[in-house]
Amino acid sequence: MSAGRDGIFLGGIGSDVFGEHTSARNIRQDLVNDFLRDKYLKEYLEWHRQNARFYDGFESDLTYQKMLWYQKWVMALGSAAFATVVINPNFTRRRSYYARKLIPFMFGLCTYQYGYRNENLAMTNMLLQMNEYLPLEVRRTM
Repeated sequence: MSAGRDGIFLGGIGSDVFGEHTSARNIRQDLVNDFLRDKYLKEYLEWHRQNARFYDGFESDLTYQKMLWYQKWVMALGSAAFATVVINPNFTRRRSYYARKLIPFMFGLCTYQYGYRNENLAMTNMLLQMNEYLPLEVRRTM
C-alpha cells in the first residue's frame, strides 16, 4: 500500500491525486503508523468477516479490488509489449539504441502508475465506506 514511498511511485492510502505522499502530515514518512495501520486493519478485517458483516457491497468491492491489482500488471505488460512491437519498429530510428530500450519501459511505467492510481482510489473509497464499522484503533491510524 504505502511501502513504496521512494519519490518515483505514487503514494498509497492518503496520497492525493497528483502523487503527493501523505499530504496532510507534517512528516514525509511514518513507518510505525503505516505498520500499525496495516496490521490492525488486517486483523480486524479477518475478525469482522467471521463475526459480523460490513456494508452490503463489501464482497463485490473486495473482488473489484483484486481485479484492479491484476489489471494494473496486465496493463503495464500490455503497454510495454505494444511499445516493443508497434512503436519501436515504426517510430524510432534504427540506430537509437537507448530509445529502443527505454520506450517500452516508460510505456509500462506510465500505465503501471495509472493502474496503481485506480487501485488506490478504489481502496480509499472502500475504506471510507468501512469507516463507521472500524474500531477506534484502526481509525486512528488512517
